[in-house]
Amino acid sequence: MLQVPSIEQFNDLVTRIERVEKENDFLKELLTGKRWITRSQAMTALGCKKDKLWQLTTSNKIAHRYEGAKPYYDLFSIRNYLAAQKIDGSEVDKRIISACYPG
Repeated sequence: MLQVPSIEQFNDLVTRIERVEKENDFLKELLTGKRWITRSQAMTALGCKKDKLWQLTTSNKIAHRYEGAKPYYDLFSIRNYLAAQKIDGSEVDKRIISACYPG
């Protein structure tokens, strides 16, 4: 017997598909883009200043490394940190993409 979903079930499925599509687009950007970003890009993605970024790295919430004296920040740990702050996934993606690809 054929079951027809309710309008609520249908809308839920549409929402889930849209979310998966957005996450897929984000992952494509990551795969073709960057893994490590500059301090300026990290501050833009996190919406914070230098002191807060330093606090996040020293508390091991954001991974970082140095090339010479220049710090770089792990894009995946920034994304995970923002998601843990209960920021909507699409907003997290927008922040990171706008930080990495301004304009």
